Amino acid sequence: MGALSTRMLRGVARYALAWWAAELSAMMPDWLNRRLQPARRAVILDPQGDGFVVSIRDRSGERAVATVGSNAAIAGPPEREPADVVERLIQGDAPVRLRVGGQAFLRRDLALPLDVEATAQRAIEFQVDSLTPFKREDVYVGYRVGRRDFLKGEIRVAVAVVPRQGVDAALDLARRNGLTPGAVEAAADEGPIVVPLATAEVGAGAAGRRRWRGSSILLAGTAALLLAAVVCIPIYRLEQRVDRLKAAIEGARENALATQRLRQKLTGAGEAGRFFAERKAARPLTIELLDEATRRIPDSAWLSDFRVDDGTVYLSGYAANASSLLGEIEASPLFSDTKFLSPVTREGKNNVERFEMSSAVAGRGKP
Repeated sequence: MGALSTRMLRGVARYALAWWAAELSAMMPDWLNRRLQPARRAVILDPQGDGFVVSIRDRSGERAVATVGSNAAIAGPPEREPADVVERLIQGDAPVRLRVGGQAFLRRDLALPLDVEATAQRAIEFQVDSLTPFKREDVYVGYRVGRRDFLKGEIRVAVAVVPRQGVDAALDLARRNGLTPGAVEAAADEGPIVVPLATAEVGAGAAGRRRWRGSSILLAGTAALLLAAVVCIPIYRLEQRVDRLKAAIEGARENALATQRLRQKLTGAGEAGRFFAERKAARPLTIELLDEATRRIPDSAWLSDFRVDDGTVYLSGYAANASSLLGEIEASPLFSDTKFLSPVTREGKNNVERFEMSSAVAGRGKP
C-alpha cells in the first residue's frame, strides 16, 4: 500500500511539474523559449533543379552554406566547399533532413490521450488509413506536439503525411550526392514537422524530448522572475469565464425574446380563433336553417330552391297560400325581415301559387 501511494505521488508530482513548465513556457516570449529549448545542429536540404541547397540550422538560426548538384544555387558565397561542408556535418553527427513545402504533404491536427505520448508515432501510423486517402505503406508519417492539456488528459499534435511518390526521387538524388537524409521536414507556419524515415530519427526525436523534459529544471529556475506574471493567470481565466457567462446570458436573452415573440403570435392566433368561433356560434348553420324552414312550411307547400348567401336565406317554391307561408317563416326565431322578392303568380294547372322570398338570418334567437 505504501509503495502504491509513493508511485501515485510521484505521478502527480511529475504531471504537476510538467503542467507548471508548460504554463511558464506559454507565458515567456518566443525568443526566450527558443533560447531555453535544446537546439541541435541540423542539415537542411532544399531541392532546387536537379540538386540541393544545403543549409545549417542551429541556435543562431539557419544559413545556406553549400550547393549540391549542377543546377543548385544559393545567394552569396558558401562558407566552405560542398565536399568539406558535407564531410564536416556527417562527422559531427548532425541529422540530415529533406525539406518539403506545404504542397508536398498533408496536414492533420489530432488530440491523443496523454498516456500514449511515448508511443504517439506508432499510434498515428495506425490511423493513417482512416485519416488520409493514402495507405500506410505509401506515405511517411511524422508529428509535432503542440500542447499538453493535463486537465483533459490529452495532447494536441500536428501530423504531417508525406506521400513517398513525391519525395523518393529527391531522397535518391541526395544519397547519390553523398548525403543520407534521416527525415523529411514538412514546413509549417507554427514550426517544422519532422517526418522520420528510419528508427534512428525517431530515437533522436525521443532523445530531444527527454532533453526538453530535463530543461524543465531550468524553466523552474525562472519562476522567481515570473511570479508577477503568474498572478495574471487566474485573472485571465476569470476573464475568460466572465466572457463565457456573458455569452450565455446573451444567448438566454435572445431565447427569451424569441419565446416572447412566439407567445405574442400564439395569443394573436388564439384571439382570431375565438373571434371566428364566436361568429360561427352566433350564426346558425345552413343545415339548421334548412331544418327550421322545412318545419315552418306546411304540407300544402314545397320548396324548389333553398339558398343561403351572406346572412340571407332565399326560398323559392309553391304553396296553396303564399301569404300565410310568409307569416310562418317570419314567426321563426331564426328568420327576420321576411319578404317576397317578386309578385306571387298562380299556376293554373295545379292551382298553386309560385313564390320567391328572402329572409335575414336572425341568429340563435331574435333580440
